[in-house]
Amino acid sequence: MALAQEAAQPVAALGAAKLQEVIVTETTPAPIPDYTPAQLELDGFHCPHSTCGVFSRQRWFRSARFFQTQNLAGPDYSEARFSFAVCDRCGDVSIWRDAKIIFPSYSPAPRPHRNTPPEILTDVKEARDIVTASPRGAAALLRLAAEKLASSLVEKCGRPQGKDLNDNIRILVEEGLPRSIQQALDALRVIGNEAVHPGVLDLKDDQDTALKLFRLVNVIIENRIAEPTEIESLYVSKVPDSKKEQIGKRDATA
Repeated sequence: MALAQEAAQPVAALGAAKLQEVIVTETTPAPIPDYTPAQLELDGFHCPHSTCGVFSRQRWFRSARFFQTQNLAGPDYSEARFSFAVCDRCGDVSIWRDAKIIFPSYSPAPRPHRNTPPEILTDVKEARDIVTASPRGAAALLRLAAEKLASSLVEKCGRPQGKDLNDNIRILVEEGLPRSIQQALDALRVIGNEAVHPGVLDLKDDQDTALKLFRLVNVIIENRIAEPTEIESLYVSKVPDSKKEQIGKRDATA
């Protein structure tokens, strides 16, 4: 409120630093998180509806109801707290019973990258479907997706396939793979292996780690597939042929 009042004063009355502070405060929007899973009573998260899926403010409404269930000992009465979140972006409602979302069908994992290759898309989708019930199963499927992805990247390099995922990562490193992407592939490899053959790690109930693996898969695809495709498309379509020829001569003498 104080800043807003100061902004209404003549510009000459404000120092340069304070004026900049006012401008930034009044005009700079809050950054949108990379991915925020739906969570009870959270003011904003990525909409759980497949027709929306973007980060948006959520408006909450709550009620408590008693439900009767039959069992051998007779009727049983239990109280459940129901909450409803309305997405500001699409207007659709998500329904929660206590702290669990019951509508729509929902996975807390990030959605597959738009450039996810078809040969791994099924694995990633299946991993999303089961991550809540089985973080270990999801990690194992993402490890399989990483194996297929690394194999595809090696093939694009024109190199013979390695004997396994570990060997293919070595080949990609020799071809200039960035260290961060190497670490992402190795994290998927090691954690995925531990999910199948528990050793030092135990992913039985570790959903947080499994969710981070989805992010790693998307990071790899963005770096090795999406970005090069976007850059090449712009270069081919917008750089004149005469300039491309000059660039080719320049690089030939480098």
